[in-house]
Parts: sequence; structure tokens; C-alpha cells
Amino acid sequence: SRSPADIFGVVARGEDLRAIEKWFPGIVSRTSHDFSDLLRFCENLSEGWAMRYHVLLAMLRANVPVVPLVCDEKIRSLSIEAGIIGNGETKTVFAKPKKASTAFFAEHKKRFEAMRNAFYSYIRNE
Repeated sequence: SRSPADIFGVVARGEDLRAIEKWFPGIVSRTSHDFSDLLRFCENLSEGWAMRYHVLLAMLRANVPVVPLVCDEKIRSLSIEAGIIGNGETKTVFAKPKKASTAFFAEHKKRFEAMRNAFYSYIRNE
């Protein structure tokens, strides 16, 4: 059992703040200045519930157990890619929070390496 003092709202947009204030009075909300700030904040969470793509991505990269609130195709696709929901699943409310699969981290590492190599190749050819 958690008290409202244990819960934070992570605000990605102005309408998020208005929704949190309306639906969850008394819950403290936090916004981030950039993705790195959001990632540092998520590293201190015990679990998360995310409905915004970058909030979900930060929670996954911080290795936080998360429940994706699937409200659009971006959240659904990222959740499937991370292995926290199956391809046919759509409802995740009240699901048990899950961490991203190790394959998710390996794939992202490969993507970053490919982007870095492409960047260095571009720089060398300029």
C-alpha cells in the first residue's frame, strides 16, 4: 500500500499536469528539462506507469519495472519491442509492472553503435 507521498506524476506535456492535478489531487508532479534529466529521475523509481513514449523509454532504459498505458501505436510498439506486452495485447491497466527484456537492451546497443558509426563515417567523408 502506498500513500500519495510515495507517488510522483511525470509530466511530459502541459495537459499531463492538468490531468494529474484533476484526477489525482495531492500527487506531486515533476517535469524534466530533457531526456537525460528524465532518465536520471527514472533511475530512482521503484516502478512506473507510462502513457507517453519518452517517459516509457526512459523507464525502460533505467531498468524500472513498468506498466505501459497503451493509448497509441507508439506506446504499443515500444512495449512489444521491450517484451513487456505480447503482440496481441492491448489492455495493460492493472497489469504487474515488468522490466524490459535483455534482448531490448542488446538491440538498442546495436542501434546506437550503428548510428555512431554512421556519424563518424559521415564526419570522415566531409
